[in-house]
Amino acid sequence: MHGSLRFSGMFLPKQNMLALLLLVALVPTMLAQTVLDGAGNPLYTVQDGVIYDAASKPLLTVKANLVFKGASESKNDIVLMVGTDNLFSDKSANAVSGDMQTVCFAMGLGGFYMPGYGLNDGYLIAHYSIGDKGNLVLKAGLPSVVMATLTGDKWTTGELAAVFYLVNEQYQLKEKLWASVNALGATTKPTSAATTGQATIRRMWNTGDDDFSWDGNTLKRRWNSYDYEEWEFDGQVLRRVWYEDGVEYEWDGKILKRRFNAATEEFEWDGRILRRRWNTGNDEFLVQGNVVKRVWNTGNDEWEVSGDMPIPIIAMIVFGLIRK
Repeated sequence: MHGSLRFSGMFLPKQNMLALLLLVALVPTMLAQTVLDGAGNPLYTVQDGVIYDAASKPLLTVKANLVFKGASESKNDIVLMVGTDNLFSDKSANAVSGDMQTVCFAMGLGGFYMPGYGLNDGYLIAHYSIGDKGNLVLKAGLPSVVMATLTGDKWTTGELAAVFYLVNEQYQLKEKLWASVNALGATTKPTSAATTGQATIRRMWNTGDDDFSWDGNTLKRRWNSYDYEEWEFDGQVLRRVWYEDGVEYEWDGKILKRRFNAATEEFEWDGRILRRRWNTGNDEFLVQGNVVKRVWNTGNDEWEVSGDMPIPIIAMIVFGLIRK
């Protein structure tokens, strides 16, 4: 191999030899993953998990499902923790902030969604699809607009989430979607069900009664359900399916409260803990993976969630609202 290279070099014109050497020097750059903006202009390059801007400044570093600030790999510089290895799974997962205090967005089906709504098309911030030449294309908005085109292969879910994170920060996609949703008004339903798939939640030390199911539209007891305790959720409003008794709860992504005569029935979610807003200090539940339990004096008040269940549905159960 070395001999053939030397032999070829002996007979190449000097300018061609220089061109060949330049081509060899550029191979690592040419093989780098690149991100182009909607107009096709260079936006970022990615090499060995480090995302650089057009001026070669390191913006983020991706290691597995952790995204760090700049070129750092320090625990203190984690900006995003990605909760799935497969962005295109049909199961919802969350990406949380480095301090684990805030759910930044939900992920699944190739897209990024407002937190707390599962994989609901009405709360889709942006999504990846296959574009020309097999490149991944990040689109957002209605009608959808190309925000970025990703060239190269072997993109990891962590890298895809990091690119979305940067594009979202630049164009404020999440804030624009939330403003659009709010402009529809509280009584307007989203375009699709609150989540996809099915889920259950049950008390870990179950007596047989505290076992509920969620099918993406309706919350009810798994066994011996009766009409009065069946609730529907459209992504914004929770109401009884079969009765119009004026008891409805409204969810804005952070606060769940009675729409009328709220009194103390207001609950907030900070990405980690569900608590009664006007609480005594005891009415707080920690959501940790698929387990929901009281922060203080747990006792037998521990719940197990299986599947994709929205935060307001969990709140209805653990705070006992379904019985009222």
